[in-house]
Amino acid sequence: MKQVIDITPKQQTILLIVILSASMLLAFHHNGQIDDAFISYRYAQNLVEGHGLVWNPGEYVEGYSNYLWVLLLAMGLKFGIAPENFSFFLAMPFHLIGLIFTYLLARKMLIGGKEKSAGEHLPDNNGINPNIWPLLVLLWVGTNHSLAAFAKSGLETSLQFMLFTIIAYVVSASVQEGWSIKQIIITSLLLNIALLTRPDSIILIIVVGWIFHKSHIIKFPKDAKAKDAGAKRMLDLSLFNLPFLLLFVTYFLWKAKFYGSFLPNSATVKLGGVGHFDYGLYYLYLFTICHLLAPFVIMAIWRGRWLLRTNVQVGGLALFTLIWAGYIVYVGGDFMEFRFMVPVLPLMGIVIVYVLTRSIKNPAILTALAALLLIGNVNSRFTLEKTVQGYGIEKAESLVSHVSGEVQNWTGIGKKLGEMFEGTDVSIAVGAAGAIPYYSGLRAIDFLGLCDAEIPKIGEKFTIVPGHRIIAPIEYLVNRKVNLIIEPNNFMMSKRNFQSWVRVAGWRSMYKLNLNVDKMVNGSLINEARFLAIPIEPDHVLVAWYLTNHPAIEEAIGKYGLNRIRLNRR
Repeated sequence: MKQVIDITPKQQTILLIVILSASMLLAFHHNGQIDDAFISYRYAQNLVEGHGLVWNPGEYVEGYSNYLWVLLLAMGLKFGIAPENFSFFLAMPFHLIGLIFTYLLARKMLIGGKEKSAGEHLPDNNGINPNIWPLLVLLWVGTNHSLAAFAKSGLETSLQFMLFTIIAYVVSASVQEGWSIKQIIITSLLLNIALLTRPDSIILIIVVGWIFHKSHIIKFPKDAKAKDAGAKRMLDLSLFNLPFLLLFVTYFLWKAKFYGSFLPNSATVKLGGVGHFDYGLYYLYLFTICHLLAPFVIMAIWRGRWLLRTNVQVGGLALFTLIWAGYIVYVGGDFMEFRFMVPVLPLMGIVIVYVLTRSIKNPAILTALAALLLIGNVNSRFTLEKTVQGYGIEKAESLVSHVSGEVQNWTGIGKKLGEMFEGTDVSIAVGAAGAIPYYSGLRAIDFLGLCDAEIPKIGEKFTIVPGHRIIAPIEYLVNRKVNLIIEPNNFMMSKRNFQSWVRVAGWRSMYKLNLNVDKMVNGSLINEARFLAIPIEPDHVLVAWYLTNHPAIEEAIGKYGLNRIRLNRR
């Protein structure tokens, strides 16, 4: 058949460079870090300063879930590079490598893969040059808003994205060509790195381990002796498992001894279980409608059995994506826009394009559906905020504005507190437990429990939003002798609004702290609360609950002329 849409090798190379460049520029455009990244920064800072991997010196709680990322940030600190800068130097190359392997994996799956056609429609029968389809996958992945937005967020997302695509590529090549000793070792090392990067990579390890065993490990000649084949298989299994014994098991034993727990504290707080399946399903539903993916998901499900028969490798990508979706449902989704979907975007793109090119024979319809796939990214970019509003999910730009925006300016709050109380043992309690504790350098209690070992045990129900499901009882903060309670979402205001607030402030304002102020504290109610107005540049005021007296705070009241506000229950 005469090709309706063709592409020369030179054009293909040019388009590849253009798409990669545009994708990198798009990621670079999202210039902002989110608050959760500063939790990792604080752990890295304490490690380099000799306190160990701790949130507060002397308190052993694993409030992070990205061990390897924290170590990389600490390495940058050792060389004098601040984590907020070093995370960028790490993330951009990781992002680029992930995009390159997305393309390589797409070529292998869509063009170079082995398939049992059995008369099925092949991609070159629709009049479109098949070399276009890997470029389509790369364009869809590279222009995805969540992928681009989290590349420079300060989180480990770009590292996990890169590792998933590389591992998928290496495993695919190994299955097609046979597992060599080199490929076995490389695959196992990459899986260990992925697991040290994020614990949820255990899902990838289980799937790859199953593939490794089911793909016969190494292809033996027909005349090979059974004894020799068995010995080689045993050697291959040993080589596959050895890195886990040397790396992960060592890390696991250290962690159990150091923290006294197997799971990260953050996982204990975030895991939703059966009661939060609905929120996880909403998360996937919102992702689907934002990206206009409903017709593609329906088509992939409808062709599922055919897909597994036709190409077991692409079917494996679809199956892994489905398992990953099940994991997202189990943990109840996330409060950050579709961050959990980023690692499997390349797999999803390949499955969607594979099903389209093998199912649609009309080139006009196929081109229209490919255009719809890309329009979904545009739709997500411009409608995301309105779509997810009210579901406890925040757009990446909104997350960034908390940290560096003029209105909330959590970075400014942390730096101001550090300036006022540097070198003292003033303690703060804060739900925004990232930039404020990091820049202030003060002992901090995360009253949402991510970085506190006790709050998950005694915390009160707060919301159904992941990471915000429990909150500390007031009694716990009182007994910990917290000096300042900070809630910047509701108590950071312009100086003009502050003057208006002072005139009308009453006990109702206490409920905006999100803490249960009507619960007994050591046998009695709190009937009076003192607040301090702390000026934050350029023209804002932070109102903080002054809970427990401290000499350094009293000194700062005089030195900085801080306003005192008293609220009474009656």
